[in-house]
Amino acid sequence: MEDLKIKIFNDIGESKAVESLLAKSFVEHRRLNSTDLAQAQVEFRHIFFLNGLKEVVNHIPKKEKIPKIINLILLTFASVDFVLDEKEAFVLYHLRDLGKFRLKDEKLFHKLEESMHLHPEYKLELTELRNILKELKNIKLLNYRRGTTTINTSVMVS
Repeated sequence: MEDLKIKIFNDIGESKAVESLLAKSFVEHRRLNSTDLAQAQVEFRHIFFLNGLKEVVNHIPKKEKIPKIINLILLTFASVDFVLDEKEAFVLYHLRDLGKFRLKDEKLFHKLEESMHLHPEYKLELTELRNILKELKNIKLLNYRRGTTTINTSVMVS
């Protein structure tokens, strides 16, 4: 966790917003196992993390925000052993507002088109978006079934 903080501080600068975001995003649970020893489990609440990113990068100029946000997502998810590429992180960031709502992938693609015009390095085709959604489903960040998408709120990382 400390390594992650140092990497983020090096990337965007030290701030209380980063400390607060990481504290809300990573929650440690203690439970007793069969030998009565306290065993810690860490829950990564990625929905809190994704929703809090905008506040963390508020001081950065508008054109640099999305690349910084994508970099923060990649750093954080890599720290909990989720390997994402930039386009997957881009889609995941834009899914944060969905919550538990269902949305067809064609409608999601049209929502993403505006942001893709502003950032052509993240340009996607519809089939590419579908593959990304399936990949995010495979690593348990999304529920994706028959063309509808819902985002999970958290995952256990240890």
